Amino acid sequence: MLNVIFIAIAFSAAMVTNTGNMSPHKAVIADANHRCEGFVAFWYNLKPHIENRDYNAIADHTQFPFTVQGIADFIAHKKVYREEFSGVLNEILNDVQSDSSDAFDSKVTTTYQILLKATPIKGQHSVCQGEYASIGDLEFKKIDGRWYLYAGYLSTLE
Repeated sequence: MLNVIFIAIAFSAAMVTNTGNMSPHKAVIADANHRCEGFVAFWYNLKPHIENRDYNAIADHTQFPFTVQGIADFIAHKKVYREEFSGVLNEILNDVQSDSSDAFDSKVTTTYQILLKATPIKGQHSVCQGEYASIGDLEFKKIDGRWYLYAGYLSTLE
């Protein structure tokens, strides 16, 4: 029992040492080579629509057909067109996930809550890799110089 407590304390100390804190409000950081600065501007333009669940405005920033992926590689991807997008995006936003701020994965949150906490910063390392970026369970890509939401993960996709 003492070994388990010691391991938990050591793990927590390592997490604090590696991250500087255990805050659940971690920033999404833009690429040091400035390839992704446009994504930061795109994200801050899109985020209010996510906060308000304005699915029509989000659709205006989405490439269709939108791809819905399951959590397992063997699950076939589903293509969603604008007409069904609101319902599918609502499911994705309400999808339950483990809270990354909890070292023991005992807390849960939703994709929506993760997106509300995302705060990109220009000029540092990123979840953005050139023409692609991801926040929570949403995937973005740059097409002809513009960023678009193009895919999302849904744990209940069968």
